[in-house]
Amino acid sequence: MLFRSKVMDGVFLNINGHAVTFSEFREYVAKKLGISEGDADSYLRGEQSEAKLKGFVNSFINVMLVRFELSKKGEAVSDEEVQGIIENIIRGNNLTEDEFKDALEREGMNIDGYRESLREEMEKSRIIKALKGKAVNITEEELKQYYLRNGDRF
Repeated sequence: MLFRSKVMDGVFLNINGHAVTFSEFREYVAKKLGISEGDADSYLRGEQSEAKLKGFVNSFINVMLVRFELSKKGEAVSDEEVQGIIENIIRGNNLTEDEFKDALEREGMNIDGYRESLREEMEKSRIIKALKGKAVNITEEELKQYYLRNGDRF
């Protein structure tokens, strides 16, 4: 009998009850760095700076928290919305798609990285708009608990 090995992608993080895999994190890092997922995997395994890795993880968590909240509210940013903005930028600057991609490369970014950054900005804007005007009441006890859980940030 011939056995085939299969790599199982396990849970990397649990963000507010949502299981997130390492593949999702690797894809995020690849887009942020403008590299392939394979290169992102090598980068993550070889990176010696704990601060850089923590920075990626924290950024990823923040992005995912916003995405989960928007999804829960039925206000997620769609691929079509992101693509529409990109097309407007291209048209507004009288560029071809190739010229736009070349301009991004000159800035050290590729289209996937730009798309991800644009999506994040749209999501931040949308979550702020969704939360705008809502009263936020934080008790002193909640502040203490937050500080105790996140004291290393201060």
